[in-house]
Amino acid sequence: AAAHKGRSGDISGWQYCVTCDQEFTGQMGLRLAEAWWSAVKGFDEKNEERQMAGNLLASALDQLGRHAECEEMCRELREVQRRIPGPDSVTA
Repeated sequence: AAAHKGRSGDISGWQYCVTCDQEFTGQMGLRLAEAWWSAVKGFDEKNEERQMAGNLLASALDQLGRHAECEEMCRELREVQRRIPGPDSVTA
C-alpha cells in the first residue's frame, strides 16, 4: 500500500496506516522507512522525497534506540542540506 501510494505522489503511506491513520511505530515503522529509503536512495541527493525518506528512517532508528545509526543518517542528510543553496542564499 505504501509503495502504491508513493507512486501516486502520496507519501503518507510510508508513515501512516491507510486503514486507521495511526503512525507506524517500532519495527513496522523501521521496516517501512527502510523500504522507502531503499526505493529513493539512488535519487539525486537534492530530491525532496529522498530527504524526507532519510528523515523518516533517522527518526525510526532513534525511536528504537539505534542512536549511532540515526546519527550517521542525520549527518549524511545534513551534509546534503548544507550544500543546497536556500532561497535566501547569494550566488555569484
